[in-house]
Amino acid sequence: MSSDHTTVGSAQHASDAMRDLAALTEHLGGHPSDATWTTGSLLAITSRLAKTLHQIAEAHKANYAAAHAAFTGSGAKGKVLALNAATEFEQASRALAGVYRHLDQAAYLSNQIDWDETTPVSPAPSATHVPARRLPAMKRADIGFTR
Repeated sequence: MSSDHTTVGSAQHASDAMRDLAALTEHLGGHPSDATWTTGSLLAITSRLAKTLHQIAEAHKANYAAAHAAFTGSGAKGKVLALNAATEFEQASRALAGVYRHLDQAAYLSNQIDWDETTPVSPAPSATHVPARRLPAMKRADIGFTR
């Protein structure tokens, strides 16, 4: 874990960890069973990222009165920028709820597979789509939002 316990240090640490994970999953083809553990971690990461974006949005809203435009120094423009940024962060947070649902469905399907890792890796056939089970709409509480 990073010794820098600031939000900036923690964000950099998370970015580095995700870069490493992306590099390691390039070689997942020979060990598909590792995907189960990886997917579980990605569900947790997605949930926490959605919560973090929500908290950033809330911080922009709570502090909008202190905002000033960077180039002009305009307080009025700064307030509008802060509230618009808050809206975008909140929309990004909500979009991640959709990502979470798809990832959860993928994990559900993947966890039903018993992999024979002695079988040589071969190119995947063209994809076929089996109708997926329906998932209920996700609520804020489902991804760790609390008020």
